[in-house]
Amino acid sequence: MVRDENGRILTEPTEVRERRKRYFDKLYNDPCEADEEYLENIDERKNFEAIPDLGEDEVEAAIRRLEAEKSSGTRQHHSRGTTSENEWSRSKGHA
Repeated sequence: MVRDENGRILTEPTEVRERRKRYFDKLYNDPCEADEEYLENIDERKNFEAIPDLGEDEVEAAIRRLEAEKSSGTRQHHSRGTTSENEWSRSKGHA
């Protein structure tokens, strides 16, 4: 069921086509109501949480662990991480 702008039900195919044309024209071509200042400064509003650098040894250890799990077919999800991962995380200021 398609209604016109006044709520009247449209039954004629040409009326329905015209209503849909007007609807989508308005939907995609009307000026956006976005906050222009916010959009202009979007890069400044990103999350500024510092991401700790990973050491080369940490990356290599993670790759070796993934390769071992993949080759053995026992890849598991570790929600709490390993002891060394937890220690590393705490040393970088993460809970």
